[in-house]
Amino acid sequence: MFPGATGATPLQVPAKKPFVKPSDEELRRRLTPLQYDVTQHGGTEPAFDNDYWDNHESGIYVDIVSGEPLFSSADKFDSTGVRYCIDSASLRFITASQLEAQGFGEFRRLFGE
Repeated sequence: MFPGATGATPLQVPAKKPFVKPSDEELRRRLTPLQYDVTQHGGTEPAFDNDYWDNHESGIYVDIVSGEPLFSSADKFDSTGVRYCIDSASLRFITASQLEAQGFGEFRRLFGE
């Protein structure tokens, strides 16, 4: 658990088939140049100038490449003055209302649904 976190736990995901990384060609086609650079070359994006830095909607974040669920919006925390960085370009956000439609219905319970 990170400093300042209050009960944050990783999402428990049912066992699924092993992830097979898409080909470089597919990743270049599917991802934006920034997403590709961040996920494949350890690039970064400017702080406080990205898709999710000020997102307050309820939902889950998934890995942009694998689709693996990573954490819920309920797990966000004040970092007590220490900067922790997760580039928005490496994530896809799924709102609580779209969980079922996007194949993540098992996480509705996290949001009282």
